[in-house]
Amino acid sequence: MLSIEYYFKTYFLQLCTFAFPWVNSEEIAKDIVQDAFIVLMDRPELLEKGERVIKSFLYTSVKNMAMNAKRRNIVFERIRNEVPMEESNESNILDDLINAELIGALHRE
Repeated sequence: MLSIEYYFKTYFLQLCTFAFPWVNSEEIAKDIVQDAFIVLMDRPELLEKGERVIKSFLYTSVKNMAMNAKRRNIVFERIRNEVPMEESNESNILDDLINAELIGALHRE
């Protein structure tokens, strides 16, 4: 039985390369691969199944996580483009801060 460390060292770069086209970000791809290894660590029974099963599990997990991240990004972009964002200026931020503090003080009383 091989260790998680072995699989991490062996497949990390390949899995990051595999995830990158979906997320277009090296950092997000790395996060996804790390998350896949965390899922693997939570399933110790898989480590007994052999390298082919673990490799398949990792690639499938990374693919699903990357596709989910891409879908979330598409939805986020669609919402961001549909909802007009007003420019925040310093006075609006200060007003919001004062209102929040005032409401908090009233709530405590």
